[in-house]
Amino acid sequence: MGESEAEQSFFKRHWVGFKDFWAERFSFLENYSRFVNRDEPLPSWSSSDVEQFIASDPIHGPTLKTARQAVSFAITGSVIGAASTAGVAWKYSKSPHGTALSLGAGAVFGFTFGQEVASHWYQLYRLDTMAAQVKFMEWHVFRRRSPLLSHHVPVIGEASHGFLLTTESPRSYFQSLCVFNRWHSEGRNICS
Repeated sequence: MGESEAEQSFFKRHWVGFKDFWAERFSFLENYSRFVNRDEPLPSWSSSDVEQFIASDPIHGPTLKTARQAVSFAITGSVIGAASTAGVAWKYSKSPHGTALSLGAGAVFGFTFGQEVASHWYQLYRLDTMAAQVKFMEWHVFRRRSPLLSHHVPVIGEASHGFLLTTESPRSYFQSLCVFNRWHSEGRNICS
């Protein structure tokens, strides 16, 4: 198994290099790996959960709200692209399979164009929408797992974490903080 680089075949060396090259280019996907590669699926959420996160997180909430608004541009672009390309294909070819291919390709192209329009319209290039989505998923998982969290008010800890804890009483606040520190291994444990 421990082949040196000289012992590896030409194709194997290039395949390893190719994989390393693209792994470096798509390293941002590691942000989602803890949500995608799970033994149990993520708990489902509703739009009220998203609105609660948006209202409670002053850092990532507005970014997530803007990203959600930008989706309407992408969907509109997808519908317009699909309908227009499929209509032109049907008008000139009367071919069902060509029309179906045009419908799919037009939807993808329209979606992409709509995303670009939304990116400029809402200036999404200035925001870190991926971090906001990851923080929402972390918040949602943490909220579902913690029985001590009934409502969410202020942000505790570093501003980059964006986790929310209860402030019903000092005791429940301390318990929530302990749950947070046990769950989030980066923080120091003040529960012991």
